[in-house]
Amino acid sequence: MFQAFLVLVGLTVSSVRAACGGGTYNSDGGATCYTCPKGYYCSGGGPIKCTTGQYSDFGASSCTTCPAGFKCPTPSDIPTPCAFGEYSDSGSVKCLTCPPGYYCPTPATRTACGTGNYYCLGGTAGKRACPAGYMCPLTTAAPVACAAGTYSAAGSATCTDCTAGQFCASPSFSPQSCPTGFYSTARATSCTACPADHSCSSTNTLPTPCSTGYYAPAMSTSCTQCPAGFYCDRYNHPGTATICASGYYSAAGATTCTECPAGSQCPDHQLTACAAGYYSTGGASVCTICPGGYSCPANTDAPIQCPKGTYAAAGASSCTACTTGHYCPSAQMTSPLACPAGTYQKTTGQYFCSVCKGSGATSSGSSTCTSCSSGQYFNGVDTCTVLPLSYDLLVDMSRRPLLSRSYFAQGLPMRDRVLCSGRLCLMHALSSRLLLLGRHRCHHMRRWLLLDIRPDPVQHLPARLRLQHCH
Repeated sequence: MFQAFLVLVGLTVSSVRAACGGGTYNSDGGATCYTCPKGYYCSGGGPIKCTTGQYSDFGASSCTTCPAGFKCPTPSDIPTPCAFGEYSDSGSVKCLTCPPGYYCPTPATRTACGTGNYYCLGGTAGKRACPAGYMCPLTTAAPVACAAGTYSAAGSATCTDCTAGQFCASPSFSPQSCPTGFYSTARATSCTACPADHSCSSTNTLPTPCSTGYYAPAMSTSCTQCPAGFYCDRYNHPGTATICASGYYSAAGATTCTECPAGSQCPDHQLTACAAGYYSTGGASVCTICPGGYSCPANTDAPIQCPKGTYAAAGASSCTACTTGHYCPSAQMTSPLACPAGTYQKTTGQYFCSVCKGSGATSSGSSTCTSCSSGQYFNGVDTCTVLPLSYDLLVDMSRRPLLSRSYFAQGLPMRDRVLCSGRLCLMHALSSRLLLLGRHRCHHMRRWLLLDIRPDPVQHLPARLRLQHCH
């Protein structure tokens, strides 16, 4: 039909150039229209190349700007999507890596990280929260680890120092409080136990040393005064109160123990004076009872010997004077001795007994002598005896040798008789101190021999006469 139209108007086909529509073109002046190639656009004329950042497909009547999020390196290629972490603006020939400080949630968008809580290192589709234990002062830089003794929560721009009284075991954990008996200074990674002989009343202050005479075990909140009977030596026995050794004592707050002094005792490591009747020489846990024959006043360090004329039973505080009728002949007597029969003691505190003279009689333990009645004489022991006309004394001849034996005699102030028996003669004088007048032999009948005797006019003492051979 088109050719018929040309004929009607007087034209031939060969002489008419085709009029091409959009997206086509005629480059040879013929009647044929060609499709516009890729990378070009055809809007009535020949193909025109798309500019940088544009693209076109076959038959395009115009070029299309490369959309954001895509890249169009050549106009003849369709747009290529940007990879994860890349972005592009419209009309871009290439995709760009998302820069530090930004994140690219879509290839077509680029968003700033913001400040503090996040960081963007570039090439990411999202922003990242600053992790716990790190700080992010710059959004364009990697997180910086918190130093030991500091901490941070997630999304922190800075690290925070662990305060005194707390500890930060890890920068990524929140600080924890020190338990009682522990302490810490700022930026501590652990709490420290309060040392022995120190007090830690607060967990956020340094330990306070105990005063002299006080002690504290480790992990104590206060110091305790060393009790009586103990000592607190922080150098050799830190953190404890040590009991005193036996025989030593101490007052409260002592750093050493003191030896119990003489005259005192320390039964419970407490100093007390020895009671009357007891003594100690020092270093004693208990006092010792005073031995018999000695006295021990209160608080004495050694027993005191009782002198002659006194005595003391065990546990005595003082020596007691010998009572009348008794005597204490030596030191250290534990009890008085009764004067034997025939003797007496009328005063106290004496160490001897006096012999009753011829005019007296006494029993054991007497303080006086009793005068004999008229016509009696004292037998020299304990009895007043009727005066005999003569006095016979037999001698046992079977006991040999009986050549010399002493006798006491008191009695007659006149002549006496001597009994001869065998070869021995015994003169038994019954008077005061007698004087023998001459040497006398036995009667030839060996029975009686009269002797003339008389008393000593100066000393009225018992006579001492001997057995003698008879010739």
